[in-house]
Amino acid sequence: MDRNYRIENGVLTKYEGPGGSVAVPKGVKAIGDYAFAGCKSLTAVVIPEGVKAVGDHAFDGCANLACVDLPKSAAAIGDYAFCGCKSLTAIVIPEGAAVVGVSALKGCQNLAAAILPKSAILIDESAFAFCKSLTRLVIPEGVRAIESKAFWGCEGLTDLVLPESAAQIGSWAFYGCKSLRSVALPKRVKRIGKSVFGDCRPALVAPHIPIDQFCTEDKPGAVCGFAKAWAANMAMEEQTRAGYLRYVKRQKKRLYPLAFQHEELLALMLEEKISSQKDIELFLEECSKQCNEAAKENALDDINRV
Repeated sequence: MDRNYRIENGVLTKYEGPGGSVAVPKGVKAIGDYAFAGCKSLTAVVIPEGVKAVGDHAFDGCANLACVDLPKSAAAIGDYAFCGCKSLTAIVIPEGAAVVGVSALKGCQNLAAAILPKSAILIDESAFAFCKSLTRLVIPEGVRAIESKAFWGCEGLTDLVLPESAAQIGSWAFYGCKSLRSVALPKRVKRIGKSVFGDCRPALVAPHIPIDQFCTEDKPGAVCGFAKAWAANMAMEEQTRAGYLRYVKRQKKRLYPLAFQHEELLALMLEEKISSQKDIELFLEECSKQCNEAAKENALDDINRV
């Protein structure tokens, strides 16, 4: 038996080797709780087929772990399993895994790619919190809930695809995702808490949710999302559409700064005759002050078209 490992009844309970690149012995059925925790000299690990579970905190704090090869047989990834693995750049969670556990990849600040299995139904609390290098994520169809703080502080996330199966998005789930520009909300989501997109405020494309169902902080983002849905001719109830248009008319002066960033919003204001000639002149003047020639050009194109 290799002295670097403590193995009891097929469970690797403790790694006591020098670190570096490690291959877990064949015949192991599970990686136990805390088995590699705090092993800062560990740089890579290959886990063989037959291992069915990676326990809680199994690789917690392995700051130099850059590569992990999970087998197809590993259908259970525990809470905090790879928390604090700052050097980890990519991970593929095997098919069969139903849950991405609590803080499973929290603090993996160099994680740039994560592939989730079709079998996943839950992304648990803080699962990907502070994965600052993660830029794009497709959450597979079948995921029903995204728990609180799941993606807190993922400030590099620019592209997010939510599945239609998702019915619940927890508090602070995307708090601080400052690079998010636009998010399409699934039809099963009927209400968004004010903290979900705190400190980022992307355009929220949700033509099925009336404007009065959003908190005050999210209403401008919801309007930008409505403008995108309007431009794409998405289906929506007439009452919901009318509610958005009334809000835009009431808040048009406050919404003009967003039109610099969201061309669809300006186009909507022009098409629906919400903007007066004086408003347009002020908008163009502001474009010139901010040296935003691109916004000015787009605005002139829309004005000429209308």
